[in-house]
Amino acid sequence: TDRAFDIVWASEILEHLTALDALDELERVSNRLIVATMPSPTGPYRYLDRTHRLRYSARSLRVALASRAGWEYRLEGLGGCLPAWTGTIPLRRAWLALSRERPWLAWTIVVVGRRAGSDASPPPRGREPRA
Repeated sequence: TDRAFDIVWASEILEHLTALDALDELERVSNRLIVATMPSPTGPYRYLDRTHRLRYSARSLRVALASRAGWEYRLEGLGGCLPAWTGTIPLRRAWLALSRERPWLAWTIVVVGRRAGSDASPPPRGREPRA
């Protein structure tokens, strides 16, 4: 059904399609929030997987998302992926902080869409209230 889910998460899916038409379906079933991840066009993951078919740059992605009626989108960076055993937690945190507002520096882009006019704030943290 339409608007069946509050939040729709699409992790590493969009880059496997030839166009952003998949957003039509995500927007149809989401009541308020869409979160999608995809490789940065300047990062190493973009070219390592030959099944990636979508051709995009950070700019073309922004332009395409800006034209989506009824939705407001923003791009964020998700730093880089470093193995946990490297012991570089300060480096990972610094890269995440730097890339969050500069997605072209990240290895992964986070696409966040909010339905226009919806209260799309994230759910509160902590325990669920008792009924």
